[in-house]
Amino acid sequence: RRVREALAGALGLAQLAAGSGAGAAPPARLPSRRTAGRRFGTLRVPLDEAREIARRHGTRVSDVVMCAVAGALRRTVRFPAGEAPRKCRVAVPLMMRAPGQGMEGNHTTAVMVDLPIGPMPERERLAEIARRSRVLRSGTRALAAWFVMRQVGRLMPAPLHARFARAVYGGRFLQGIVSSLPASRERLLLTGVPVTGVYPVVPLAPGAPLAVAALGVDRELCFGICADTGLVDDAGALAAAVREVVRELRDT
Repeated sequence: RRVREALAGALGLAQLAAGSGAGAAPPARLPSRRTAGRRFGTLRVPLDEAREIARRHGTRVSDVVMCAVAGALRRTVRFPAGEAPRKCRVAVPLMMRAPGQGMEGNHTTAVMVDLPIGPMPERERLAEIARRSRVLRSGTRALAAWFVMRQVGRLMPAPLHARFARAVYGGRFLQGIVSSLPASRERLLLTGVPVTGVYPVVPLAPGAPLAVAALGVDRELCFGICADTGLVDDAGALAAAVREVVRELRDT
């Protein structure tokens, strides 16, 4: 098992290097002025509806979430004439089992995915995202990212580690965060009262203007949206666009 993990880590490091090396194209930037302002929005989508869309299109609920975000960006963000990017690189946080441990623990890593935000039918956008998101399930990139950020980081002096983290976690390498958290399989109670919704709030990465998370609670998929005011004036409009994309996928 250790040999397999070492080989997987080596492959993942090569994949990370190929994706972020000197020969790789830098990620397209969303048209945002870096401000101290934030806009927050929430949205509910029936969990069964999201699951049915994923089943019908042969994808996963996480792909539906990413497609909804990508399509919403296309519909709401004002891109300068002739400068609209065709993709947007986001970090997708993942829970993972640390090497050498038998169970999934509270270990997180992140893998970069390029979301297509150019003009296209939403079903085609979903199919493209499903193809690109396979990197989330291979395990090699996640293992390599975990190794770099945790194991290599521990070998660095604290000031160097901080500088390294600031260099790689921000607008230079990503333009947003999109997280799809596992749905609860049972009804949740808080002091005996049913919990009918939880809206996750994900802080923005430095220089990245968008963070979206979706969490399944009580048969609802609850979205929490955080956006820099330099990206959108109204996060509610972005949330409404997410819902429009989901409806188009449902009706296709």
